[in-house]
Amino acid sequence: MESWTQLEAFVRTGSDDAFEAVVSNHIDMVYATALRKTDKPDAASEITQATFILLAEKAGKLKQQGSLGAWLHRSALFKSMESR
Repeated sequence: MESWTQLEAFVRTGSDDAFEAVVSNHIDMVYATALRKTDKPDAASEITQATFILLAEKAGKLKQQGSLGAWLHRSALFKSMESR
């Protein structure tokens, strides 16, 4: 639930520190997901960046249901499919 709290702080205050904490907590998983799908480190880096940009754009609309990590995993999978 900590990630949701940090994301909520980002939405409320625009805190870069709060968003950075979310990224720090999940970046390895998002990158690993993208790398497994693409098998290309450069593409995985771009997909990781795109996934967190998407999170920043949608942060205020997301419902605190389930795991934020699961949302990020699915988003990384979708971004990986888009990059093909």
